[in-house]
Amino acid sequence: MILRLARMDVCRLDKDTPMNSARPTFIEVMFLILVFSLGFMQPNLGLTGVNVQLTEPLFLIAVLVFAVTVLLKKITLRWDNSFFFFGAYLIALSLSAVFSASPRTSSVKLLGEFFLVGLAVMSVQIIRTKETLKRVILVWIAAGTIVSIIGTLTVLLFYIDRDSIWHTWFLHHYGSLPPGNYPRVQSTFVYPALLCSYLGVSLLLILAALKLKWLGEKISWTLILLHAITIMFTLTPGIGGVMFSLFAWTAVCFYKKGRSRVGHFMTAGGVLSALSFFAVSAITLRHIPTSPYFFNLGGIRIDPTQRLLAWQGAFETFLAHPLFGKGLGLGVCKVLFTAPSGQQQMLTDAHNIWLSIAGQSGIFALIAFTALTAYLLYRIRQLLNESGLLHMHSETAILPAIFGLAILSSVLVQGLTGSFENARHLWVLFGMAMSLRHLGIGQTAKSSTTTPVKGQRSHDKHLHYLQEHFRDVWTERFSCRLRKRRPVPALCQK
Repeated sequence: MILRLARMDVCRLDKDTPMNSARPTFIEVMFLILVFSLGFMQPNLGLTGVNVQLTEPLFLIAVLVFAVTVLLKKITLRWDNSFFFFGAYLIALSLSAVFSASPRTSSVKLLGEFFLVGLAVMSVQIIRTKETLKRVILVWIAAGTIVSIIGTLTVLLFYIDRDSIWHTWFLHHYGSLPPGNYPRVQSTFVYPALLCSYLGVSLLLILAALKLKWLGEKISWTLILLHAITIMFTLTPGIGGVMFSLFAWTAVCFYKKGRSRVGHFMTAGGVLSALSFFAVSAITLRHIPTSPYFFNLGGIRIDPTQRLLAWQGAFETFLAHPLFGKGLGLGVCKVLFTAPSGQQQMLTDAHNIWLSIAGQSGIFALIAFTALTAYLLYRIRQLLNESGLLHMHSETAILPAIFGLAILSSVLVQGLTGSFENARHLWVLFGMAMSLRHLGIGQTAKSSTTTPVKGQRSHDKHLHYLQEHFRDVWTERFSCRLRKRRPVPALCQK
């Protein structure tokens, strides 16, 4: 069946085909379903005692269909320079699994890491037209909207019927927050922090769709409101990253209008929002009995939060295992703390992308992931320099700006307070960002003024002369045939 579908539907993905068909291919449909599934960590599938998300089997099916199309030579593999960084990252993780304190656990985790990188690579291979990228963005927004509707309904039901069975699925416990008359939403995710990260990207994509007129203003602002309500009730430090990206986007819009002073104010607001949420996640004025130490500032006791203690524990683990880490998939800290509810909790996660990678997999994996992130941001900056960020009129500058803000917010800002290196939606986001260059986005605005590379100027000059010369010859010959007389080519006259 897969072979038949590959023969029928993916034939339009041949490298010599214009690839501007309005009807999506089968492999594109499979990928769109996969993107839609990113917003649903639950309900999940139970296989042999292991909970499997819907994204995993969909990925395997998509890989199988894509492999068949490649073998049938209906599509060619696309190379991207970021694959070097992906390879270095996987090699570093593999070394960590080999030298792990628990090789069996790390080996299973390593398969998951190959799956995550495969999501990014598949995104680059399948997103081959601007129309496909548009579909992917709209499907992401559709899934995010359903997730936000469920989150908003959870907030409403909390104040209507607190004993509803609905809350067993979509309401999260307070964690380190003091219990009170307010809900903490997880919606279709398992953790509110991941929900905040996912909806933060979805919110930026809505802004891009609004700017590109893919969505109307009324529906866009309705979706923004639903997303904002759900994000607000996740009650996680990642809200600072979402606010940072929104302030930054607003600043860009004001800079475009020539209102630099307001743009500076918005930029400062974004930075202050991120710093404020980071500070709240690190220290607290609440007295914690299990705190190993505390600060005294002007007679005010300041206790470290469980996140700060987890960061310290992860850093100590990195110092103890600097080269290959403690082991891929293993806990990097042991933080025992008393929650405001009085419950004793144990943290083994670093709650920080960089410290989590360093503690589990060592310095080589940390360097590889940092280089990958830097390279993605570098490529986006190149696209913005070519298109002109302050002249946003099409996807030429809007999409690179949105993807750049999404990566900055999700990895660099929210990643300071959460371990999101295994978040599936972030790796698909990486692949979508890498596909921009292959689609020609960012090259339209300055394509007419681009300076040729060394050695290409003379080649382009001669090629242009030949094109103009033979066009004149054949134009004269064709006009003469219309007058039913034999033409004299200009080449012979000379």
